[in-house]
Amino acid sequence: MKLVIGLPRCGGDIMKTAEAAQWILLYPKSVAFLGSSGGDMHLEEITYCMQEMHVAYKLETKIKNTTSLQLILRHGKRWSEIYMFDPNATSLTLQFIDRPRVITLLERAELIFISVAGLGLPAAH
Repeated sequence: MKLVIGLPRCGGDIMKTAEAAQWILLYPKSVAFLGSSGGDMHLEEITYCMQEMHVAYKLETKIKNTTSLQLILRHGKRWSEIYMFDPNATSLTLQFIDRPRVITLLERAELIFISVAGLGLPAAH
């Protein structure tokens, strides 16, 4: 599993889907940042570390508490979505953070996209 940095910023689901398809083909076992739309948010403000066969999991953010991080993980033909929020956000966001499940999915994932969006709380699904 390797870290892929520097994807062009992209907006809209169609663009993200196209980007995802390209990176699945080019980097079948990779970690990728997929765009940013959080105002003055920059990709270098997020640090994401993963090591082969061992997860060194770290997300560092310098963002406002209204910004959410959306992780889209691929394992085989299955996709999972996880919402993780800035720790300074209201405690209501904690319901979206399931650390054991996140770590398990990260360990098994073949491809990970991290999408940053300057959104408020999403509706619970």
